[in-house]
Formats: sequence, C-alpha cells, structure tokens
Amino acid sequence: MVREAMKRRTLILAMACLSLVYYILCIHEKAAVERTIHGFYDGFIRKDFTESYTYFDMKFRSDISEDLKMSLIAQQLINDRHWYGDIQGFHIWPMLWGGRGTKVVYVKVTYLHSLEKGDKTDKLTIQKIHGEWVITQYASGSPWPNLP
Repeated sequence: MVREAMKRRTLILAMACLSLVYYILCIHEKAAVERTIHGFYDGFIRKDFTESYTYFDMKFRSDISEDLKMSLIAQQLINDRHWYGDIQGFHIWPMLWGGRGTKVVYVKVTYLHSLEKGDKTDKLTIQKIHGEWVITQYASGSPWPNLP
C-alpha cells in the first residue's frame, strides 16, 4: 500500500515536471511567434513593403529572384494596406496549435477608413522553417485574395 502511494506520488511529480518543461517551451515559442507578428505588422502599418516578404516562407524559395519575391508579396500587401486605411493598432488574439511547428494566429486590426472606425480579424498560419517562424498563409479582413 505504501509502495503504491509512492509510485503515485512519483508519477504525479514526473507529470508536473514534464508539464513545467512543456509550459516553458511554449512560452519560448510564443515569444518567437509574437516577434514575427510584431515585425510584420509594424512594417505593414508603416507601409514598409520592401522587407515584408522576409516574414513569409517565400523567402526560402531559391527558384525566384529576391526582387520577384518582394514584388509578389508587396503588391498584395499594398492592396490590403490601402483597404484598411489608417491602422490604429493591432492585437494578437488567440494563438492556437496547428500541428507540430505550426501556429494559427488571429490578429485584430483596428483601423480608421473614411472616418469610419472598425476592426477586422486577420488569420495567419505561422510555421517554424529552418529554425525561424515565418508566415505560410495570410488571410486578411480585406476582400482581396489571400497570401500566398
């Protein structure tokens, strides 16, 4: 009986330790994903589209030039940015697990367009590729086609 109680305590302690390690790893991943999101949206708000493709998985493609990568992403972002108008800010909503090395993130974008203030929600899929968190899908609140 004492032996079973010790086994139970050992099992509970082991589960608690594993949960703590998992929690610490999740916090580290969350911070890295948030850096990617903030970098992308900070440039998006400033209308700095020349570096925007570096937040997308397209940057790893070797079959197209850097100029083409930039223009493919930039033009769609320019359309979205024009549609949003004056962006007042953004807020990261839930960050969901989308599979191993994948996060699905919802970002609420607050904007002012034609004196009308509103919120739209963007949906991003972010994956860890070559040790870096990059956007693999971007669906904005605009009526334009999604990236990529």
